[in-house]
Amino acid sequence: VHFVPPAPLTSIIGRKPEINDVMRLLDSARLVTLTGAGGSGKTRFALEIARLICSSFPHGACFVSLAPASQPEHLAPINMATIGITPIQDLPAHETIVRFLRDKAMLLVLDNFEHVIEAATLVTDLLASAPALKILVTSREVLHLNGEHLYPIEPLNGSDATQLFITRAQAVWPGFALTPTDRFTLEEVCRRLDGLPLAIELAAARIRQFSPQQLLARLTMPDVQGSSGLNLLTQGPRDLPLRQQTLRETIGWSYRLLQTEEQRLLRVLAIFTGGAAIQQLAHIVGGSELDVTDRVYSLVSKNLLRVDANPNREARFSMLELIRAFALDKLIEAGEFRATQRAHAEAFVLLAESAKPHILGAMPNTQQPWIERMQREADNIRAMMTWCLGPNGEPIFALRLVAALTYYLRAQTHVWYQEGFKWVTQLRHLTLPSAPPAAWGWAIMMVGFPPVHGIESLDASTESLQYAQLSEEEDCIANSMISVGIDLNHYHSDGRGTPLIEEGLALARKTGYSFLVSYGLHFLAQARRDYEDRPDDALHLLEERIAMCEAANHRMILAPSMLMAAGCALYQLDFVKTWAYVQKANDNINLGGWDGCDQYRYSVEAMLG
Repeated sequence: VHFVPPAPLTSIIGRKPEINDVMRLLDSARLVTLTGAGGSGKTRFALEIARLICSSFPHGACFVSLAPASQPEHLAPINMATIGITPIQDLPAHETIVRFLRDKAMLLVLDNFEHVIEAATLVTDLLASAPALKILVTSREVLHLNGEHLYPIEPLNGSDATQLFITRAQAVWPGFALTPTDRFTLEEVCRRLDGLPLAIELAAARIRQFSPQQLLARLTMPDVQGSSGLNLLTQGPRDLPLRQQTLRETIGWSYRLLQTEEQRLLRVLAIFTGGAAIQQLAHIVGGSELDVTDRVYSLVSKNLLRVDANPNREARFSMLELIRAFALDKLIEAGEFRATQRAHAEAFVLLAESAKPHILGAMPNTQQPWIERMQREADNIRAMMTWCLGPNGEPIFALRLVAALTYYLRAQTHVWYQEGFKWVTQLRHLTLPSAPPAAWGWAIMMVGFPPVHGIESLDASTESLQYAQLSEEEDCIANSMISVGIDLNHYHSDGRGTPLIEEGLALARKTGYSFLVSYGLHFLAQARRDYEDRPDDALHLLEERIAMCEAANHRMILAPSMLMAAGCALYQLDFVKTWAYVQKANDNINLGGWDGCDQYRYSVEAMLG
């Protein structure tokens, strides 16, 4: 494993003495925290350090953005996802990260740590367990940990600030050139912007519209409330840092220059956590996706949004956290907050309901792309569920989302199971007269999916089946029948649930959902093997499942069936087939993002041995 930080999209201006200082500091220190005001360039500085120092570590440098995190408990899942750590069943994420990094010699960069400052003990545990690990943190707050070395990132000095403005201005207007008078004016503009890189870049983005003299005039121009931009340094709220007050006005100045529709779009984008795709944006703001795309890219060109473009998936749009905080304030001021929250929740319910047939296998080769798409929306899903289950939310949306994503949430057991279980537990205490029975039938399965099947699981699957039968929806009934059969077999250990599995499987075949059929095939094979001593029949069922999953590209469930098939072949003393299935299982572990991979890797390693 050799981690490489993301390549920066812009050059870094100035900072050479500071970069040398921090690199020397990292020679001896294991924990360095870059502190400074919002917009002072901590993230870009840390990225440059990671780029320069990456090759000096055997395992490289990994850059983890914590900007999407809103609660301390999100620190571990975000780190696992970014680093690419496979979750281990029944092992907390905190311990999983420590186990993975304990033998690594690398630099770990944790950016925007102030979002999860209460979880700072993870840093201590990592450093204590991984002697060759070094950690570089960016945060507006000091972590207050033993061994922490602080390095403040100050605003740019006059010449570097002016050069940054010129470089960014020439990027949007190649013909931009300075006169001696313009240079003096730009120095004053940068001084009024406190030398903060974000403020300077926002101002430079307007150079095609305004000359340096006009920029300076607009920075000091009173707005409709009668307050001028830099006067906020003394007239703004006392509980905000002075630089943040200045930056807020810089963002406000850029905001006031937007068209009305662009302003609304920026406000709407603030409701998203971890970025937004065009489809969900269009649902909230209205209009065609093409129109919304044009407006979004207009905001990108004005340095108010960032775009993460990838040819293999949809583009995603996000904003710096300070801009997002400003836009969120504007959303509240406009009286649009609740309506936008509701539209955001509805947008992700509709997305989840669109994903459901693909996750269940309605057609080949679409399951994995949809799973990856939902993984990218994890932060938005958490945010909308928090609102839906809060005092002013709409829990019916929460129920619909869990119902649509039951199989996805169950497959991602380590990341989602505890949260899914908590969500459904909260929902079961609510009265939702408009909730369709099928939604309850699917959602309650989250309660009936513990690592060890017990009476709670059996009770939940039985309740799920009762709702499913009321719904008269074949896919829901089939899923619940199979689940009740599985729980009966596990709880009583006598095969009494097998007829229900058979009946559910027959119904699943009628739905055309290959993933649902494969669910029934796997556990019917298990029943044939464990309770009826029919390993030949079990192997035939598993071979059917494997062939179905390979044809449909259901990658995340191939390994367990291949290992069960290997066990059945071994029972028949067919060592050639046993070896073939073990090798195929080894090739398919970690495909598709299924969280049970590690327990099967151990089985593969044991069988290979």
